[in-house]
Amino acid sequence: MIASGIEGCHILLLDDDTDERQALKKGLENIGFANISEADDPVAALETMRARPADLLVCEHYIPFVWFLRTSAKRPAAYTSILMLSAQNRPDDIREAIDSGVNRFVAKPAAPGELAGHIRQILEQPEPFVESDGYIGPDRRRQAIRKDRRTQSGEESAPPSPNMNLTPEEIAILLER
Repeated sequence: MIASGIEGCHILLLDDDTDERQALKKGLENIGFANISEADDPVAALETMRARPADLLVCEHYIPFVWFLRTSAKRPAAYTSILMLSAQNRPDDIREAIDSGVNRFVAKPAAPGELAGHIRQILEQPEPFVESDGYIGPDRRRQAIRKDRRTQSGEESAPPSPNMNLTPEEIAILLER
């Protein structure tokens, strides 16, 4: 079961795979979470967050959407915690997710109890957010990431550039809603 106090938090699930999204919802409900919304694409997720702010966004590998949310304090979910749950879990995928602004990355498949532990930690012990030009979110300079980026000379390499695969039309739709 989950810790007292967080079971009422609003969790938004974003995944285009209906079966996986519904299985995740059922698993979270079975361990005590009751306030769960669903979205099958980033536009629907944004609409949901505008209508009803989420305490936590649990999403599949939507890196461009996470970058979009984390680039302006004016975004409806700029300060929302994000847990990325993805089968794309190579070290570069995880690094890209963290650099985009997720609070936590969990590889699929994950048992509901494991997810509950990550959710509990995110909601009960939130990481401080940093604000800078072009980024609002958890500090991306985590120790494990810094170690991964060190070159053979010991210097830190530049972070990977964001994968901005949103089309101009998608960006326009997200900005006008």
